[in-house]
Amino acid sequence: MKCVILCAGRGHRMEGEIPKALRSIKGKPLVHRVMDMWESSTDGFIFVVGYKWQEVTACLPGNCKFVVQEPQRGIADAILQTRRALEKDQEFVVALGDCLQVGEWIIPPRIKLGVGVWETEDKAAIRRSYSVEIEGDLIKRVVEKPKTPPNNYCGMGTYFLDSRVFNYIKKTPINPLRNEREITDTLQMMIDSGEEITPVVFKGQYLNVTYAEDIEKAERLLE
Repeated sequence: MKCVILCAGRGHRMEGEIPKALRSIKGKPLVHRVMDMWESSTDGFIFVVGYKWQEVTACLPGNCKFVVQEPQRGIADAILQTRRALEKDQEFVVALGDCLQVGEWIIPPRIKLGVGVWETEDKAAIRRSYSVEIEGDLIKRVVEKPKTPPNNYCGMGTYFLDSRVFNYIKKTPINPLRNEREITDTLQMMIDSGEEITPVVFKGQYLNVTYAEDIEKAERLLE
């Protein structure tokens, strides 16, 4: 699989003008920490960049591919920008350039479509991300930023996809609250259309780096 890393956002809820993916975590850019997680299990990287993209690409490997998302309109739109950079029918994993993962993935054999799932007692983490409801071996429902999480399953910023997702993204209605297509709406559309999406379990610690104080939390995870 190719690994697509999304690092187009600015990080409006953090202090300063540094792109969020370039925030230093123990002396290393956050996006490099994300690369460390996937380097040994994927076949090369494709980066989606946007805000101050020249600064971001200057910190990336010279042989990597990147596409520019302009304007920045969320995760689903960022994934859509990669359709020409990927080979036809190629499977790929999507990782967010601002999500730190310390642990390991339990990846089922012969997976086609999947969503990263982290079991946690931290309901606040689920409310910051999205909830996942599982029935048997498949995901049946995803809810963006639920006020009352239905269980302990947190949807992560990691997606195991193939080219089918692009048509679903194009058909996903724009959410008027954020003027973007929500990736959770796309996933639910796929589920409702009969696509089988597998929960891919992550064992370890996970942090969506959103606020300035999350930098310190991220550094503690790496101790």
